Amino acid sequence: MNKYFDSKRFGRYLAYDLHNLRANYGLSLLLLGCMPVVLYLLTVLVNLLTHGLFGSWEGWVTPPIGARIGIFFVTLLILCISFPVKQYGALTEKRYGSDWLMIPASRLEKFLSMMLVTLVVVPFAFLICYNLTDGVLSLCDPTYGKALASINLNEMMYGADAGWNEVSLMELNGRSVPVALGGGGLWILWTNMMRTLLVFLLGALCFKRKKVPMTILCLIALSIVLSTILSLFFVHFSGNIEQWLESLDVEKLQNANWNLRVNLAIWMNVIVIVGGLGTAIWFRLKTLKH
Repeated sequence: MNKYFDSKRFGRYLAYDLHNLRANYGLSLLLLGCMPVVLYLLTVLVNLLTHGLFGSWEGWVTPPIGARIGIFFVTLLILCISFPVKQYGALTEKRYGSDWLMIPASRLEKFLSMMLVTLVVVPFAFLICYNLTDGVLSLCDPTYGKALASINLNEMMYGADAGWNEVSLMELNGRSVPVALGGGGLWILWTNMMRTLLVFLLGALCFKRKKVPMTILCLIALSIVLSTILSLFFVHFSGNIEQWLESLDVEKLQNANWNLRVNLAIWMNVIVIVGGLGTAIWFRLKTLKH
């Protein structure tokens, strides 16, 4: 049997990890995925109580699209912050961590299972559940509006007049450079979820207490350092940057696979960040001892 990776052993450990996911976070994941129903019922009940009691009934009121979008992102953030701590935060505890180290699976298999659950299973389970409940409400109640799954993220971020494939993301020399984000930009949700989940997973594995507050404090400190460095950079090279922007030929950019280059640049950024966080988590697991 291979010391580092065996498919059958990995399958058994993945099943064990999924069982823990259901036990530790299954109910929370279900509740977060059903937030459209909670928001819908709260809106309807509040409208019935306030307008009905005071005689100012204006008809059946459902959550506006802006509130639905806002609640979606709030729920998504709650998921990314709470899941890593609840699922893997106990690994820093002596008893649970020792039991985890004694499980008959290699460190590589445990790491791969952790990444698969964190980056694929949980995000897609949440998105499927959330969009399913939201879509059912959209089908059952005509006043609810269109389902969130049918909304183009480009339109949501840059206005309803933005085209499905052409969204002006930057202005160069007073001319728009259209950029088409792949899949209407919806894949950005998943990449942002991956980065946020891994940040709080690393925090959950590094800090023994107050894992979420300590992770947030580290993010604040890191953002201060990075913003200071970038400010110094732009102050020092502002003249060169302006000259470079003025020298750009907008027509050539529009005809030079601009969309492909922007999407590749975004993906490269995601790969570097996710790869760096994953590497840090791997070395943290290697140093995890009790």
